[in-house]
Amino acid sequence: MWAYDAIHTDRDGDYVWVNNNGFARKTAVVIGTEYKDGAAILQGLSEGDSVILNDEPIQEGQKIVPQDRKAVPYA
Repeated sequence: MWAYDAIHTDRDGDYVWVNNNGFARKTAVVIGTEYKDGAAILQGLSEGDSVILNDEPIQEGQKIVPQDRKAVPYA
């Protein structure tokens, strides 16, 4: 389950931000079951992807400086 803070939606659908070698990459995802505190992501992430948890705006290609528990590896 992923916190709603990690999941975003725009006109193209649902997505998360992934840390791609120190840079933000917008990654489309398919959401499954939704819960009170988050939702399951059924498609779009690969093992080892680090999802960025951030409440500030992020832009494609933005340099990412990981902080404690701000990038969570997908397993």
